[in-house]
Amino acid sequence: MVRKLLLILMIGLLVGPAFGQRAPSFNLPTIDGGQINLNDYLGKNIIALSFFTSWSDSCQAEITFLQDLERQYQNKGLKVIAVSLDRKTDVLLSFITTNNFNIPIAHDKNVATLKDFKILIMPTLFIINREGELASVFADFDENTRNAATAQIEGLLIP
Repeated sequence: MVRKLLLILMIGLLVGPAFGQRAPSFNLPTIDGGQINLNDYLGKNIIALSFFTSWSDSCQAEITFLQDLERQYQNKGLKVIAVSLDRKTDVLLSFITTNNFNIPIAHDKNVATLKDFKILIMPTLFIINREGELASVFADFDENTRNAATAQIEGLLIP
C-alpha cells in the first residue's frame, strides 16, 4: 500500500500539471450533442474533474462516488465533471443510461486531454479550487482515495 501511494505521489509530482497553476482547459463533446468547456467552470466552483473509462471497475466506483458527492455538496459550490476516454460511444452511452448518471460527462474518444493533463492511470481525479488552480490529484480509486478526496473537497468548500 505504501509503495502504491509513493508511486502515485511521484507520478503526480513528476508528470502531472503543476499544483497551484491554472488547470488546462478543454472543449469536448457530450453524448447528447452538447459541449463541455472547462473554462465555463474555472474560477467559479470547486471542481472535481475525473478522467475515466466505463469498463474499469475502479473508474465505475469513482464516478458513482463523485455523483453522490456532487448531490451532497452542489449547493455549497462543488461541480463534478467527468471526461470519458472510451473509444466506443455506444459503450459509454450504455454505461451512462444504465447507471442513471446526471453529472456532465464529456467524451474524449480521441484522448486529446491525456497530453495536457498527463494522465497515466485510470481513473485520475483532479480537484480544482475556486481560483481555477489545481489543488490535488488522485490516481486510481479505493477507500483511501475516497476519504482523501472527500476531505480535500470539504476543506476547499469552507468559506
